[in-house]
Amino acid sequence: MVGIELLELTEDLARYKFFPEDSKDYGIVMLNRKSKERVFEKQVAGYGSTYAAHALRRIEEYQKQGDYLPKDMIAWY
Repeated sequence: MVGIELLELTEDLARYKFFPEDSKDYGIVMLNRKSKERVFEKQVAGYGSTYAAHALRRIEEYQKQGDYLPKDMIAWY
């Protein structure tokens, strides 16, 4: 499970904090809205890249829909 929280949304980029599991620490991911480039800006110590990847996939879904939620939760099994 990973929670995401919008940090910045411009014509060029969408930047989100992500919180793995119930961690108080967070990472930051960014999607370039024009080039579709995915950027892992900050990882969370002790957690793998899976959490950031799930967060970025959700942000890519937002891009396709044209609607970015301010907060969201992603769960998988």
